Amino acid sequence: MRRWLMRLTMVLGGTLVGAVAADLLATALRLVPPAHQQPVRLKYHDFIQNRYGVQDVEHALPKPPGTRRIVVLGDSFTVTEGWDIRYDDLFGPYLARRLQAMDPSHRYEAILCARAGWTTVDEVTAYIHLCERFEPDWVILAYVLNDVESDAARPEAITVEDLFYRPRSRLERWLVEHSSLYRLWFLRHEWPRLKAAWQAYFRSIYMANPRGIQRWHRAMDILAERTRARGVPVIVIIFPFFDYPLDKTYPFADIHAWVAQEARRRGFAVVDLWRTTFFGQASDALQVRPGYDAHPNARAHRMVGDTLARLFQEWRLLPAVAYTGK
Repeated sequence: MRRWLMRLTMVLGGTLVGAVAADLLATALRLVPPAHQQPVRLKYHDFIQNRYGVQDVEHALPKPPGTRRIVVLGDSFTVTEGWDIRYDDLFGPYLARRLQAMDPSHRYEAILCARAGWTTVDEVTAYIHLCERFEPDWVILAYVLNDVESDAARPEAITVEDLFYRPRSRLERWLVEHSSLYRLWFLRHEWPRLKAAWQAYFRSIYMANPRGIQRWHRAMDILAERTRARGVPVIVIIFPFFDYPLDKTYPFADIHAWVAQEARRRGFAVVDLWRTTFFGQASDALQVRPGYDAHPNARAHRMVGDTLARLFQEWRLLPAVAYTGK
C-alpha cells in the first residue's frame, strides 16, 4: 500500500510540476496575453499622432500643386490604433503608394482622419471641422458594423456581462490573472457564448436603435451634401467582422446589403470587403491576434489597399486625373 501511495504521489507531483512548467513557458513565450490586457494591446509599433490628435503624419496646407489626396474616415479598423502594425501597412498609406506607382505624374497622399471608437457621426464631424481643409480628391468612409452605435444603443436585455467575460469566483479570478493555461482554456470555453452575444448585440443596434440610426442617416446626408458641393467622390468600404467565418455562413450579410443600399442611394460608390476581398479567406489569418483581437492585421490592410487600387483603375479614376491634369 505504501509503495502504491508513493507511486501515486510521484505521478501527481510530476503532473503538477509539468503543468506549472508548461504554464510558465506559455507565459514566458506570451502565448496567452496577460489578464490585464483584455483586449490585447501589443507593443506600440511606429505609433504616430499628428497635431490634430489623429494617427497620421503631418500634411502641408494648402495642398501642394500636383498632389492628389485621399481622406480616409474611420475608426480602429482604419488605424488599428495602438496595435502592432506599422503605419505604412495601414490600407490608407498603402493605397497611396500603390496609386503613386500607377500614376507617377502626381503625388498621392492618404489623410487619415480616424480614431478608435469613432462612429460615422464622429467621422463626419471630423471631416467638416478638420479633413475638408486638406482639399481631398476622394473620400473613403471605412464602415464597421457598430458605426451606428449611440449612447442608448445597448438594449436592456444585453448586459456588459453578456459581452465580456467575468470570473465567477475568487479562485477563478486568481487563475485567470495568474495562469496562462487556465486563461487560455477559459477564453476558449467562453468564446462561443461571447460570439452569440455579440451577434445579438450588433443586430440590436440596427433593429432597436432608432436614435442611432437617425443620427447615422443625418451624418450620411451631410457627408453627401458637403462632398457633392465640392465635386469630391465618396467611396464607402464595408469591413466584415473577422470574428466570424468569411463564407456563406457569415451572419451579417443582410446588414452589409442594407448599408450598401443606403450608401448608393446617396450617390456613393460601395465596396463590400466581405464579398470583394475576404470571401473564403481564413478569418484567423486576418486578425491581429486570433481569438483575442479581431482587428485587421497588416495582411488584411494590404488586401484592402490592393482591392481599392484595382478598383481605382477599373473605375478609370486614375486615367481621368492623369489626362486632365486636375
